Amino acid sequence: MAMDIKPVTEEQQREFAAMLGIGCDSETAGKFLGIALDQVHTTREVDPAFDSRLLRAEATAEFNHMRNLHEAAKDPKNWRVSVWWLERHAPERFAQRAPGTLTTRQIHRLIDKLSQTIAEEVTHFQDQQRLLTRFAEIIDGIGGEGVAEVSAQLSAAEDAADSHEPGEPR
Repeated sequence: MAMDIKPVTEEQQREFAAMLGIGCDSETAGKFLGIALDQVHTTREVDPAFDSRLLRAEATAEFNHMRNLHEAAKDPKNWRVSVWWLERHAPERFAQRAPGTLTTRQIHRLIDKLSQTIAEEVTHFQDQQRLLTRFAEIIDGIGGEGVAEVSAQLSAAEDAADSHEPGEPR
């Protein structure tokens, strides 16, 4: 344990785990108990039992709240509980979207179609590769999803180029 980081006492460990178990986040529990999060992280690293206790406490809080939602949803007058859960559990399918908003699935299809179009319409391999690489960089810059699709297109373009002379049209 680092010299400048004071260990979390056994009593603080119990109280910290209890707070996580009812749904408090680590920051709130630490502030309430006067424990720096660095202390908690260091103690978790050197004390696997404490780490396990905290993981279980976090899971317990989530489980208890999910059980409450499940029980409430059994009553038809509480149908909104089911809607709330569906919107958060599977937002791609159930969350409300503004008109004209694209889903992640639609964006992935768009990326795939744009990549295919570049691969099909650009006749010089170097131009294809440069455009697809740039396209991958743009996607990576806005969140990274879809790079695999562009990478697959780059690989396909490279495979197709292997059967042609460099710099020559396909």
